[in-house]
Amino acid sequence: MRKGVWVGFIIAVCLFLLAFYFYQSSYQSSSDLIVPECKGSQEIERCYVDYAIQNKNPSICQDVSQESIRNSCYDQLASRLNREDLCREITDIDMFSVCLIEIAKAKKDSVICDGVDASYSDQCYLLVAVSIPNPDICNKIINEQVREESCRSRILNA
Repeated sequence: MRKGVWVGFIIAVCLFLLAFYFYQSSYQSSSDLIVPECKGSQEIERCYVDYAIQNKNPSICQDVSQESIRNSCYDQLASRLNREDLCREITDIDMFSVCLIEIAKAKKDSVICDGVDASYSDQCYLLVAVSIPNPDICNKIINEQVREESCRSRILNA
């Protein structure tokens, strides 16, 4: 009877190991399925970013685990696709603000500047006002010197 228990135990362990092996060998991350070209790459995260940019596919960015590289992925795609929603995926406040400024300037939309960090808002309004040109947007600039000398004078003397 003891011999039968041992044989059953050994068979159970072998089946478990075999199942585990097949599970591991068949497992792929979602990016591996989407970006087979990156599988085995030494710099897989950068490969994902390059692929996302080349294919204009921001969903690939979410699979980048390194935060700074993921932020860069969203930033580059936001700029190329002119999409402020992609800027909102950026976790670094400075990069997020610069991203929104680029989109606001490209779209000539000062409303986008309302979402920029306060330390960047004057710069955003200035760039949009000058690009349109619209001196009324200068009124949103908090710093008086920037509002009068950089914004109004550049627009009125253009």
